[in-house]
Parts: sequence; C-alpha cells; structure tokens
Amino acid sequence: MSFFFPSNNKNNNNLYIGTGSTTRTPLSAVLTPDAMKSYHKVFAFLWQLKRVEHSLVAHWKNHIHVAKSGAAVLLESSGVVHKCRALHHEMQHFVNNLHNYIMFEVLETSWEELSREMPVAKDLDGVIKAHEEYLQKVLSKVLVDKEAEEVRGLLNRVFDLIVRFSRSESRMYSTISEATLAIREKRKQIESKTRDGWGITPALESLSEQRREGLRRTFDLYTKEFQELHDEYTELIRNLLFILRDKYSRSENLQFLAFRLDFNTYYEDVAE
Repeated sequence: MSFFFPSNNKNNNNLYIGTGSTTRTPLSAVLTPDAMKSYHKVFAFLWQLKRVEHSLVAHWKNHIHVAKSGAAVLLESSGVVHKCRALHHEMQHFVNNLHNYIMFEVLETSWEELSREMPVAKDLDGVIKAHEEYLQKVLSKVLVDKEAEEVRGLLNRVFDLIVRFSRSESRMYSTISEATLAIREKRKQIESKTRDGWGITPALESLSEQRREGLRRTFDLYTKEFQELHDEYTELIRNLLFILRDKYSRSENLQFLAFRLDFNTYYEDVAE
C-alpha cells in the first residue's frame, strides 16, 4: 500500500490523499478496490485531524515564546490574549477528544475484534466477511460513511474554523512581538538620554502615546475577531452535539464521544 499527496490545493484542511494497492492474490481478494477506498476515507479524515492538531500545537509554541520574551509588559494585550487562550483551549479539548476517540475507541477496539475473528475463519469467504464487517464498523464510527454526511459537513466546518483561528492567533502574536521590541527600543532611548542628563522629551512621549493608542485599537479588532470566531465555533459544536445525541442515540460509542466533548454540559448551558 502506498500513499501520495498530489494536491496543490491552497486550503490546508482539504489536502487530497491517494492510495495505491500493490497487493497480489490472495490478499487482493480481501483488499479489494472498494476496501482501499474505505481505507482512503479513514486516512484522509485522520490527516485532516492531525493537520488541525498540528496547527494548534504550533501556535501554542508561539504563545510560550512570546510569554518568555517579555511580552507581558504590554498591558494592552492582556485582555485579547486571555480571550484567545480560552478559545484555543476549547478547540484543543475538542481535537484531543476526537483524536482519542478515533484512535482508541474505534480503531484499536475494532482491530482487536478483527484479530480475534480472523484466526477462527474457516475459509477465505470467512476472512473476507470479517474484514468487510470490520471496515463497515470503522466507517460508521469514524463518521465517514454515507449516512454521516451531515456530521462530516459540520466537522469540516469546525476544522476550517480552527485553521482560521490559528492564522488569526499567529498574526496576533506577531503583533505583540513587534510591539514588545518597539517598547524595548523606546526604553533604551530613555535610559540613554537619562544618562546624558536629558530624560524623555515631549516629542518622544507623544510618539509613545500614539503607538499605544494604535495598539489598543489593533487589540480591540483582535478581540472582536476572536469573539466572532468563538460564537461561530460554539454554534457549530452545539449543532454537532445535538446530531450525535439525537440521530445516533443508539450508538454507545458516539454517545460516549458526545459526553467527552461536553462532559460538564458547558454547551448546553450556553444554549440556555
């Protein structure tokens, strides 16, 4: 089995993953073209999820770097950073729980079941049947089968929104870093003039206030942007949870996923 990434799609969340089978008989009787398409759907979904996860982790590193670099001197940024971090943690919670659900509740348990059924299969037809049932279970639980198109649409929208948020988060931290460097340079000028017996001039003081006012306006725009992203994200998660709890009420696995995503009923409380 081989994998390739032929897409030049600029949308990071919609990269195409191709699969090519090099299996020969008798394996080709089990790993049929339809089976390979099913594997492709699962791997493509996992690839999307891992890219979103990487995006969040990368910008968490930016947060740590900015914090250690002394950006805390920017009091104007404290409010927007708090809002940004709160939304970041919400999204990280969603991605972590969805990832763990797929890896442990779906793939690992389904593989264990297949491993038990394969050795007791009496013939090739038994092996093929066990493998087909395994694939169908995985497709259903990972929500990539035909019946889950509505849920997949919501998940894709959530993934796209997280990528948008990550880009905004990156721009915000770049703004904070640049402003921190400017403040440091200003302090060096003041210290230099103080040593020379001059101190800060009215012109320098006026320039400093203009910069801070510009920063306040910029951070206000970031605050508004993060609030809009949060509102959109909350609505998407509420819709997703409603479908999981209603449409898949008989699925123990998906009910457990819904519980993990909203274990403290936060999104239900927000709706009220």
